[in-house]
Amino acid sequence: MRHDADNNQANNDQPDSATALNPYAAPKAALSHHVEGTPDDYVVAKTKFWVLFVGTFSLYGVYWFYRQWDAQKERNGLNIWPIWRAVFSIFFTLLLTKRIDNHLLHNNVNYQWKPDVAA
Repeated sequence: MRHDADNNQANNDQPDSATALNPYAAPKAALSHHVEGTPDDYVVAKTKFWVLFVGTFSLYGVYWFYRQWDAQKERNGLNIWPIWRAVFSIFFTLLLTKRIDNHLLHNNVNYQWKPDVAA
């Protein structure tokens, strides 16, 4: 009897074939870059933006512009370098706000703002 119990214990302790090959392998899962229901743009609350902007001595503004241009590049398949558009954001702010406004209008999002004034 004891011998049968030891065999059952040994069979339950056997790892599956995937784990047996590499016990340190990461679990397999289907991953996607875009999750449904998430915004396409880098959205930050006003308070958070200003706290980070002031706390980083305006460097967060460059990061924010980078994330916005990176989202534009991904969404529209643009051949741009988001980092340079962020560094020289003074020249690209109006273009960015108009692109965001066009995206909102295209998706029937009614948001009251003036992109020309925001720039």
